[in-house]
Amino acid sequence: MTVIYPILMLGGLVFFHEFGHFIVARLCGVTVLEFSIGFGPQIGSFERWGTTWRIGALPFGGYVKMLGHDPMGDPDDYQMPGSFATKSLWQRSLVVLAGPVFNLILPFFIFFFLFSSQAQIDPALVGAVQPDGVAAKAGIKPGDKIVDIDGDSIDGWWQLHQHIASNSGTPITVTVERDDERVAIEMTPIVVEEVLVPALDLKRNAGRIQIAPTFQQPIVAVDDGSAAALSGLRTWDRILSIDGVGQRTYTSVEKALTDRTSPASITVLRYAPSDIAAPGTTVTFEAPTEIETIEYNPALGTGKPGIHSSEFVVRLVDPSSPEWAAGLRPLDEVIALDGQRFINWALYHHAADSHPGRERILTYRRGDEILTGTLVYRREMIRGALNHKYEVTRFGATNRSAYVVPDPIENSRPLAYGWFKMWDTTSSGLRQALASVTGLLSGKVSTDNLGGPVFIFQASAYAGEAGWVTFFTMMAMLSMSLGFINLLPVPMLDGGHLLFFIIEAVKRSPVSLRTRQIASYVGFSFIIVIFVMVTRRDILRAFFPDS
Repeated sequence: MTVIYPILMLGGLVFFHEFGHFIVARLCGVTVLEFSIGFGPQIGSFERWGTTWRIGALPFGGYVKMLGHDPMGDPDDYQMPGSFATKSLWQRSLVVLAGPVFNLILPFFIFFFLFSSQAQIDPALVGAVQPDGVAAKAGIKPGDKIVDIDGDSIDGWWQLHQHIASNSGTPITVTVERDDERVAIEMTPIVVEEVLVPALDLKRNAGRIQIAPTFQQPIVAVDDGSAAALSGLRTWDRILSIDGVGQRTYTSVEKALTDRTSPASITVLRYAPSDIAAPGTTVTFEAPTEIETIEYNPALGTGKPGIHSSEFVVRLVDPSSPEWAAGLRPLDEVIALDGQRFINWALYHHAADSHPGRERILTYRRGDEILTGTLVYRREMIRGALNHKYEVTRFGATNRSAYVVPDPIENSRPLAYGWFKMWDTTSSGLRQALASVTGLLSGKVSTDNLGGPVFIFQASAYAGEAGWVTFFTMMAMLSMSLGFINLLPVPMLDGGHLLFFIIEAVKRSPVSLRTRQIASYVGFSFIIVIFVMVTRRDILRAFFPDS
């Protein structure tokens, strides 16, 4: 199957591209002589509808051979009935444009099929709320189930996302179900600038109320002198049960202990540091070795539970990292970056990753003291699973957290869900693909990111082994890139032909045959050079990664 996946990937992409040329050419009355998937020696062929359909031995491309289209062909073909050259300028333009356009619309079909066939989806259940965020200020709490927005029934998270994203800056009424009661809450989604590709400074604006669908597991941080601390709970204990009732989320633990006046038996999984160190010192950790039962007494100490989620409590800090330079140490608690607070550790990383090289202000708590420090996150080149190089932001601080995904619900509106996810995923992918191509041309993206046939072979096999969803997602993303690349104004590519048509429209006469022939030689040479360059890089990357 390792060989089959790349053949299916490349064959599918080439077929859809060339089929675009073929179907539009036939609609415009152009005679199509050959439709080939692959180059080189012929493996097999058949005749149908006046066209020879063939498969070449080298599955790295394909072509549609039309009568009167090749500038290197017989000049007599240009005057024959059904010749490409006899068609009007707009018809020729449509035929050439159809290939890239089909590449750009293929992802819509792929994503609609993938998402509309999804039987289960995430519920509209609030797992986490950003402190001081829109939802928190309005009164939304973790565990709330959103059932209605402005009179529209909400079942899945995608409907919630759709309503919020499209109503930035507009007041809305959100109805939540909480403890078997329904509560209507007024709020106004804010406009958030999201960085999609930091290296390209690719951004988008979207409405957000700053909530997340995942719950934090009940891994706790314990305040000194609190009832929890004096009862024996420790920071990074993972609470398993309270009075024999299992606890999956920190939300359920918080609900069980807040305002509690009677003692409780709490069972914990203890990831204990070998030395319970004071904030600002080095902490080393052992694997969990024990399950303990703590007798919690709410009357001890301050009389308050004194626990909160350990999500932003720092476990380890690399002494050579930007965080260490900013003063952050183990057992400190991250509060904000540039004044912005976050729902979870991953979003903190995402925000840090969005502006590499810029000086940032980190706010953190050490005991009862609030401290700040400046830091600059840098990006560095690393190798991926297929030895390809890519940039990542270096983070030196780690936490200890884990998450609980709510049980999925039945997808009661598969077509509507597929339509929404299709547009959302494809539009984002198209923007990223276009930015990547323009980034390569402008020098913002390194040519080390280029992949040739060997890399596509490896990546296709890797994606196929991961499953059909991954495989078709990769096909969709490749199709977008191929669509934009084919529109580049390079002779031999579709964009080169379109450039000649633009010149023809301006000067009101076709570009001379001699000029087109010379351009074809130049374009072909350029493509061969690029092909050899990326193939050489693929081989070095695959078999000589340290070279």
